[in-house]
Amino acid sequence: MEHYFIDPINNLNNEQKIALKEISKILKDKNWHGIFEFHDKHRLSPVEIIESITFLTGNNVVDIKGNKIRISSNINNKGVLLFNRLMKTDCPDILTLTKL
Repeated sequence: MEHYFIDPINNLNNEQKIALKEISKILKDKNWHGIFEFHDKHRLSPVEIIESITFLTGNNVVDIKGNKIRISSNINNKGVLLFNRLMKTDCPDILTLTKL
């Protein structure tokens, strides 16, 4: 059986991947979290937070209630796959392009 999952993470730049990974680390406990918590703990900019939340809601990975966010209670298999993919560690492009 072939899978035709197009990985939307491939289209993100390093800053977006890092922001999504840090947000995912916080959300993995399945509790509600205030949006400001992402800036407070990881110093993510408002733009990074908004872009990340937009990406996650667009892929049905999170629920939003006011200024609180959590992993969706109705997450589907694609959402789980995407969330797990976000938690994987990728080597940033800057490290592969830099000569030591």
